[in-house]
Amino acid sequence: MSDADLLGGGGGDEIPELVRARATRLQRIKLSIVSALVTKPLAVIIPFVTVPLFLNYLGTTRYGLYGSIGALAAWLALTNIGLGLGLVNKLTDTHVSGDRDLARRYVSTITVAILAITLLGIVVLSVITPLVDWGRVFPTDDPVALRETPWAFWVCGVAVFVGFIGSLPTNVYFGYQESHRNNIWDGAAKLATLIASLLVVRTNFGLVGVCAAVALVPGVVRLANTVDMFAREKRWLLPHPRLFDRTLLRVLLVESLSLFILHTAAVGIFQVDKVVIGSVLGPEHVTGFDVVGRLFLIVFGVFTMLLAPLWPAYGEAFRRGDHRWIKKTVRLSSLLGCGATIGFGVLMMLFGEMILRVWTRGQHVEVSRMLIAGITAAFAARAWVECRTIVLIGAGYLVPQMYFLAANAIINIALAVVFAKQWGVDGVAWAIPISTLLTSAWGYPLMISRCIRMKQAAAAAAANGAGAAATATTAVTPPPPPTTTTPDAGATPAGS
Repeated sequence: MSDADLLGGGGGDEIPELVRARATRLQRIKLSIVSALVTKPLAVIIPFVTVPLFLNYLGTTRYGLYGSIGALAAWLALTNIGLGLGLVNKLTDTHVSGDRDLARRYVSTITVAILAITLLGIVVLSVITPLVDWGRVFPTDDPVALRETPWAFWVCGVAVFVGFIGSLPTNVYFGYQESHRNNIWDGAAKLATLIASLLVVRTNFGLVGVCAAVALVPGVVRLANTVDMFAREKRWLLPHPRLFDRTLLRVLLVESLSLFILHTAAVGIFQVDKVVIGSVLGPEHVTGFDVVGRLFLIVFGVFTMLLAPLWPAYGEAFRRGDHRWIKKTVRLSSLLGCGATIGFGVLMMLFGEMILRVWTRGQHVEVSRMLIAGITAAFAARAWVECRTIVLIGAGYLVPQMYFLAANAIINIALAVVFAKQWGVDGVAWAIPISTLLTSAWGYPLMISRCIRMKQAAAAAAANGAGAAATATTAVTPPPPPTTTTPDAGATPAGS
């Protein structure tokens, strides 16, 4: 496909400024993709190496517990109420306007708020974790697993809170369409995770060590990224407590709360499956579901590598009124994401048993064709939704999404519980595609069309208002002075 196709061109009546903006946008997306091609293969290598490694190291029951604990800890990410995500669109605005002072005030306000949430969260987590009866949350007869579970959950929880601070550079990079910088640091974090995973299986740290290697180590690397960005790379954004602004925090909260609800709904849709399986059926039943799911995550991770830089790109395109490029890019990304997922699903249906046997190094992982079909449909639904969510988030069109995704999440959780009791693990896999078909599958195209119409109407109204103001100014401006007027007299401001 040519650059002209990617630019969304095709007409000779395009505004030159719009064409130049598309070219710049495409250049940044290409830079992001090239850097991702260098670093993102680690996202494929890590699960390819660690799944059989951890499965042999932990055993079936404790590996299933590892998947369930990670999914449960992901819910703790909701406690930052989307503050970091709210920063992206605000930095995009200040980048377009060139207001660095306002950008620093936004960053300072967010940093102070996130630090407070992180410290409070770690304290509360440390108090509550020992009080939970983990044997009832994840029923198991394995005494080692029962002993390790509280510490493993605490480590994953601390990693989530540390990740709040470590996510600041990601949000800044996205706001300035510098995803390539984020990719470099993400690659460093993944490399550190891979090394830690290879080392931890040589120790007696067990489930706790695995959780630390997978969850905590990358968070520490992104903390180093945070320090480097503010101390060297973008010193003009260095946060300071005196720049904390309650007014800006309220502005951010308006958008962040909407993003928080969207994120909560997304967790309810895509992170509840393993928690339901572990709680309803037992941790040992999570293993097959998790192993197959991680194979699909490899494919989905490659897709998100291409999708991620589109958030700020869509935001910038909306601000310039480049709706043609938006529509074409949505179609292209949907075709790529859903097509790759379905194609891999067909491959797994035909050769899944052999692939799993080779990947797990002979470990027996029992999965059915119905489970593979369900997970294929779930990831195809996820790709469809992600392609459209990122468009509307870039446009700041949040509230309508809340209703659709919240309904999607509620229906998904209810179906997952019912299906788990009725059809076991296979049934849980089908909760996502069915709940998505009932809500988001038809809702998102409708919302995107409405959002574009609203943006076009607002742009037309602004243009008409500017034209009317120009006409009014012309009407009240006095005629130019006669040619015999001296330069000093002619320089007198009109209306004085």
